[in-house]
Amino acid sequence: MDFQVELTKIASDIGKDVKEVTGALSASLGGKQGEEKINRIVDNMAKGVVAGYPMVDVKVTLVDGKYHAVDSNDMAFQIAGSLAIRKGALDAGPVLLEPLVEATIHVPEKYLGDIMSDINGRRGKILGTEPIDGYQDVKVMVPESEMLRFALDLRSITQGRGSFSKKFSHYEEMPAHLAKGIIEEFQKQHEAAS
Repeated sequence: MDFQVELTKIASDIGKDVKEVTGALSASLGGKQGEEKINRIVDNMAKGVVAGYPMVDVKVTLVDGKYHAVDSNDMAFQIAGSLAIRKGALDAGPVLLEPLVEATIHVPEKYLGDIMSDINGRRGKILGTEPIDGYQDVKVMVPESEMLRFALDLRSITQGRGSFSKKFSHYEEMPAHLAKGIIEEFQKQHEAAS
């Protein structure tokens, strides 16, 4: 089975999980089965190429393809599609995205500096503060991975008098030094499984 794909980054908000697969799959790629073959490519995109995470913000166009009666079967298409997606994606320089949360932290005023320092240490951004009867509501944007132990740390910093709420905001590109560690760990696990 021969075919050619073209990968294009979709200009959208980063990480909005946009995947688009299009193409002129005529009878030369199996006619009505062409839609199933497109779904196979989407499946390959869901497995990712860098660290096993799904590919997003990508448009894949099937440019050309030929069906061979002897060696064109579903498995051949899956392998060819996987190799084409992997090569195209790696040539494009993919990046890992991380989820960010928007949090509101309610703390006594005397702990405001300590909380702001803690958030900065978590790669967070202070969006603003609002005084409320001896307390401060601090609005922040922080990578979700940095918030895993925050409840314990907040309790320690404020002697149990602080609280917070958070909600998912969006995805942003992960810093290269952190992404490198995740990619290396994935590759070690992937090699061990092989």
